[in-house]
Amino acid sequence: MTRYLLSTNSPWASTGYGQQCKGIARGIKQLGYQVAIQGWWGLEGGPMEWEGITVFPRHLDGYGNDASAYYCRKWHADLLITLIDLWVVDPQLGHMGNTRWAPLFPIDSNPIPPPVAERFPHAYRLLCYSQDAVKLVSEYDGGKYASKVRYLPHGIPCDVLTPGGEDEKRMLRKKFFPDWPEDAYICQMVAANKGYPCRKSFPEVMEAFAQFAAHHPEARLYLHSYRGPEMKGPPLDQLAGYYGILDRVRLANPTIMLAGDYTEQMMRDLYVSADVLLSPSQGEGFGLPILEAQSTGLPVIVTDHSAMSENVGLGWRVPPLRIQPTLIGGGTALADVPGILHAMEECYRRPKSAYWTAIAREFALQFHWPTVVERYWKPFLAEMDGGRRELAMELEAMRSVA
Repeated sequence: MTRYLLSTNSPWASTGYGQQCKGIARGIKQLGYQVAIQGWWGLEGGPMEWEGITVFPRHLDGYGNDASAYYCRKWHADLLITLIDLWVVDPQLGHMGNTRWAPLFPIDSNPIPPPVAERFPHAYRLLCYSQDAVKLVSEYDGGKYASKVRYLPHGIPCDVLTPGGEDEKRMLRKKFFPDWPEDAYICQMVAANKGYPCRKSFPEVMEAFAQFAAHHPEARLYLHSYRGPEMKGPPLDQLAGYYGILDRVRLANPTIMLAGDYTEQMMRDLYVSADVLLSPSQGEGFGLPILEAQSTGLPVIVTDHSAMSENVGLGWRVPPLRIQPTLIGGGTALADVPGILHAMEECYRRPKSAYWTAIAREFALQFHWPTVVERYWKPFLAEMDGGRRELAMELEAMRSVA
């Protein structure tokens, strides 16, 4: 039976990768395969058990490159799955003898950055979680790697991220924003504040919101993000002050955020309390908040670029102002402020309707974890296993009879 080692954030982490680690590891185990985790973020000093799954700690390298080969040998892994940007992974992981390497990675720019493509020859399979990335890899270098590509989208807990009614929405607003007006029109961002220029387009969103709020005094903006510059992003409160909207903006509690205490239920309640999610990023490998928001019935505004284009069931795709080069040779989209503003105005004028909520919810349900595991992970794992799981089960049944 194939043994899988998943290398990414630890499964208890509240990060996007941590949430995906949790769902993937559970899915592999539920399908009857053996799985362990190399948690290079969220665990140091020694292994521990999580839901009956061994989680190995990080060593010194921030992405686990110095420890992966060791844990593959120690745990006798047949397949190593690395869930992180491909360009930070050591390509030598593709040459570990009995352990094959299948990176699960994003592509959020076009063209594919050279440091990403340079790793393609070393991988046994190339696992992408957007159709846009699958297309880019399949067409790269005349289709040289098309046979390696598999589509394995991210999953979300739609059983937790459920819509709410107007009465609950009013109650949640009083809970989270007691000083805001009852008729507030709440725009929301759920985005990591890392790096500058901002991949998540905080300046463009704030500029568009400032113009929107000038015509709609009841407008408010909630930023579910870390406010300070410690992760190389801009100080968001200062940025809000620059655009003259500080009195209209609320930021997430930094202590609760750093502690990882914003639970799935709390995030669901925050989505339900809002009127629209603003996510016009420069590029997304998937964009989990875009699907999470729609699972609760919330419309979304995104940039028409990368994975964002395919992950909108209810919302607006804003054409980018232009495509600009990245530091590693890709191309990302500069968000268009007038376009964001226009989408916000259209969303504001759209009448509230259970019909629209149902459309958003129905679209998001295709990414519900049980569906993702059954539709995508089950056939992929069977392909990698090559019938060994079935043989092991038959042998076990024969021993039981004997």
